[in-house]
Amino acid sequence: MFNKFFDKFEEYAIAALVIIGTAVVIFQAIIKYLIPDAAKAAEEISQYLYSYLSFFTLGYCMKYSCDLTVSLIHYKGRLQKLLNTAILVFCGVIYAILLWGAIQAFITASGAGSASGIPLRFVGFSAVLGYTIGLLRMIQKMIQKWNNKN
Repeated sequence: MFNKFFDKFEEYAIAALVIIGTAVVIFQAIIKYLIPDAAKAAEEISQYLYSYLSFFTLGYCMKYSCDLTVSLIHYKGRLQKLLNTAILVFCGVIYAILLWGAIQAFITASGAGSASGIPLRFVGFSAVLGYTIGLLRMIQKMIQKWNNKN
């Protein structure tokens, strides 16, 4: 049960964030004329939700191979498997470096949003969570490719 939930985790999170973000933006459009100060807080919250949404899509794109690729040369057999693995390892190293930077930014973040009062660490955690999920999905994809499972 847990494995199935983790397999669909990004999809559930993205759907929930889109629904909540849409509701916040609609609320912001309505409240903008009644209480302008509350509209600023709603705008800030929608920006935070967008941050989480964009980082959750890293793992989703990695899982379904929706990342940017260039297919100029096609190899067959073991060479293709080796090159694909090398590219995934390289991307994994890049994600690990970005994760390390996100962790450092999360640790050093202080203060809160000006209108909503939400701590900036909450926004920084979106990058940590997104790169962690993306790195896990990349490792999962590498294992699947190495075992010839698509």
